[in-house]
Amino acid sequence: MIFICGMIIKINRNSVIPSEHIKQRKKLLKQAAKGDIDAQITVAHYYFTGQYGFEEDEHKAYEWYSKAAKQGSGDAMSKIGELYQYGFGVEKDNAKANLWFLKGADQGSAEAQFQYVNALKQQGDYRQAYQYYYLATEQQYPEAEDEMLRLKHTTALIDK
Repeated sequence: MIFICGMIIKINRNSVIPSEHIKQRKKLLKQAAKGDIDAQITVAHYYFTGQYGFEEDEHKAYEWYSKAAKQGSGDAMSKIGELYQYGFGVEKDNAKANLWFLKGADQGSAEAQFQYVNALKQQGDYRQAYQYYYLATEQQYPEAEDEMLRLKHTTALIDK
């Protein structure tokens, strides 16, 4: 599985698990269970990708992202949005995906701000879409500036 600009792409991995990964896995799970948000997000990612001794399990990934989201992690909220958007570990649901992207965007996640723009553009709300691109650009999110300028140019043509 590869993450490209916030999008999830699945690939299969079949490999032997080195013993140091097993030790790191136990330590990471212990931190995540204690409520460490970064550890929870990392555990979720490893369950999603099946890396470092974690069995690939999209539902467990959803559960760990949810734990981090409950603590206010905008990045975890964005990942939950992606899971709903693509139907990984949950029933595919674009309305729920957009809701999670909005929640994450409101928590300041540049990734969520970037992802939420798609819903805004579909609704024809280009002004607000531009604002969310701007927020993501302020955080140096890859591609946000190019997309913001493209949207500005496109909507300027539409307005004429």
